[in-house]
This record gives sequence, C-alpha cells and structure tokens, in this order.
Amino acid sequence: MTDPIRFGDLYKESADALKPLPDGEYPATVQDAEATTSQNGKPMIKLKLLITTAAGAKKVIPTQMVVSVENPTALAIFFRQCEAFGIGSSFWSNNATLESAAAVMRGKALRVVLGTSEWQGQPRNDVKNYLAPLGGLQTGPATAPTLLGTGPAPAGPAGPSPLPTPAPQPTIGQPTVAAQPTPPTGESVAF
Repeated sequence: MTDPIRFGDLYKESADALKPLPDGEYPATVQDAEATTSQNGKPMIKLKLLITTAAGAKKVIPTQMVVSVENPTALAIFFRQCEAFGIGSSFWSNNATLESAAAVMRGKALRVVLGTSEWQGQPRNDVKNYLAPLGGLQTGPATAPTLLGTGPAPAGPAGPSPLPTPAPQPTIGQPTVAAQPTPPTGESVAF
C-alpha cells in the first residue's frame, strides 16, 4: 500500500514557491537561454536563472533581455547587461547572432539584482540588473563563432606580455552601484 498524498503539505509547499525573494543582489547561474521573439515582434533572449540565497535556498527566475533597435538607450542597456555574461564588443563585432549570444550565456555564473513587481495580481521577482560574478568572469571574454572566411586575422608571434592588472572588486556587504547610461538632454529614462 502506498502512503496517502498529504495535500495540506503540498499546498503549503506550492504557496511558498510563489513567494518572491526579498529585493537585493544574488548569485545566479543561467540554467537556460534561448533566442526568440517577444509578443511585440522584437528579438529577445529568454533566460531561466537559478538564484541561490545566502541560506542556500534555490529558486528559478524566468526573465528576458529584449533588443529594442529603435531605442539607443535601451540598446546601450542591453549591451551593458550582456557584459555581465562576458559578451562584449569583440563578440558582437564578429558577425554574432542572438542565438550565439544565448549559447554563450548558458551555464554562466553571474550576479543579479532582484526587485519585486506585480503580475496578474501577484507579487513576483524581476531582474533589475545583471552584474559580473564576484571575482570576475571565470572563462574570460566570450567570442562569437566565426563564419568561414570571416573573423579576425591570426595573431602574430607571441611575445612577452605584462600580466593583467585585476579590476577592483566590490567588498562583500557593500552595495554595488551600476553605471546608468546618460539620456540625451530633455529626455527622461525610467528603469
């Protein structure tokens, strides 16, 4: 005979799963990233982020990064957010696609700043900012796959190079302030 299902316990567990995490900064890992199109027909990357709390609890947060080609400020934010994944100018200047960016994002560790908003009358977490992981990116900058016959020329002979100077890292416990793009005069930007 099997044990009876304890629906009261299941009900409580399911209710706890819908509670948003407190607003703040969290370490995250990209469980999945997919290049797709928004309901408005804009290109975007859908992400599933595995968030880990200080107590070790884990929660999956779905989110997306939309490409608004008609809005230079929104584009600047999109590209700045991509830098948290190690995707910078060298990646995009190498005939990259949104699909190749999504492929690079999968499995990446980073930090996210979570806020709370309301969706269908219920509070939920949403990602307010993406940040590089503490200690910097693990695998170095990402490069887009090169198409046959395209891409940068091979490097010349390697010579001695100076060791890179590590970038200053925030101290744990201190708030991290992300730079915001400056809108053109007379415009206001809501984030």
